[in-house]
Amino acid sequence: MNDVVTVRQLAPSRQTGAGKAPRLRAWLGALVVMLSMVTGGLYFTLIRPGGLHPAAPAVVASLEEDAEHPVFGYGTLTSGFVRFVVTFRLQDTRPATLRDYRREGRDILPAEGATVEGVVFDVTPRELRRLDLYERLGERYERIEVELADGTAAWAYRRL
Repeated sequence: MNDVVTVRQLAPSRQTGAGKAPRLRAWLGALVVMLSMVTGGLYFTLIRPGGLHPAAPAVVASLEEDAEHPVFGYGTLTSGFVRFVVTFRLQDTRPATLRDYRREGRDILPAEGATVEGVVFDVTPRELRRLDLYERLGERYERIEVELADGTAAWAYRRL
C-alpha cells in the first residue's frame, strides 16, 4: 500500500496589519508632544501677552544689532529641539564649563570651586529676545554675563 502524503501550501498570514496599530499610536503620540512643544514655544516667544517684563527692554536695547551673542545653556537650552522651537534656527553648539557656579535644579548659584557643564551657542539679538521671552526675563530669570572656563564671556540665565 502506498501512502500518499500531500502537502498543502498554507496561505500567507493576513495579520500584516496587526503590528501597525501600536506603531501608529506611538507616532501619533510623538506628533502630539512635538506640536504641543512647538505651540508652547511660539506662545512664549511671539504671542505671549505682556511680552517682556518692564525691566527687560533696557537690557535688550543695549545689545549690538549686528553681533552674535554667545549663550551658555545648562538646562532646557541644551536641547537642540527646544532651541529650534524658541529661536526658529538650528545653532551649532560646543561643550562648555562654567566655573565657580553650581547647578541647583533649574538655577545656577555662585559656589567657589564648583562647575556646571553645559553648551554654548551663538544667537542674533532677535533670537536672544526670543530666549528672553522663553525664560521670562525679569519675572522668572535674569540674564547675566558669565565667564566660561575657556575665558570667553557668554550670557546665562539665573532664577530670580
